[in-house]
Amino acid sequence: MKAHRAEVRLVAFGEPVGREQAGVRPAVVVSADALNEGPSGVLLVVPITSARRDLPSHTEIDDPGASLDGISYAKYEDLKSVLGHRLVNRPGAVEPTVTAAIERVALADPTVMVAADSGGGGTWSGAEEALRKGYGCVAVWRGAGEGPGNAALGRMGATPVHLLGELEALLQEPEPRPAPQQLTML
Repeated sequence: MKAHRAEVRLVAFGEPVGREQAGVRPAVVVSADALNEGPSGVLLVVPITSARRDLPSHTEIDDPGASLDGISYAKYEDLKSVLGHRLVNRPGAVEPTVTAAIERVALADPTVMVAADSGGGGTWSGAEEALRKGYGCVAVWRGAGEGPGNAALGRMGATPVHLLGELEALLQEPEPRPAPQQLTML
């Protein structure tokens, strides 16, 4: 069965080993469509739970398009490769901001905010989540062209960047700085 990135699918995970996810449960397809449509039949999924645990590896899904029974959480720590025949059906899909948030957990890349609205939208939500959960360093531009949310992100702990050289220095740091002084780029 074919699948596309960002789809929420019921997946038959089978018998668990230890604390692995088991049985039939929803999961978000996170692999690229090129892999999903390839000859191997393998795709990458992140299982979904309704249990809130406030773990940095969990991404909240509050998206009616996902066709879940309520607010749920993608559990990146349980990332699985599965064959397409384990897919049971396609109940829905998540917004691109959800898959981007899952990727932030996976990659923990620096996030640079150039212009963000305050209090809403995918860019704001991603930066706010990265600061709250400590996904990495969030750098926020504080100069000409900055968005209305940039100052608010600075007050939340984002690292202000006034010059390109400051950003280059942050990207060269060998160790990530502890939250909330971490760098995340959107």
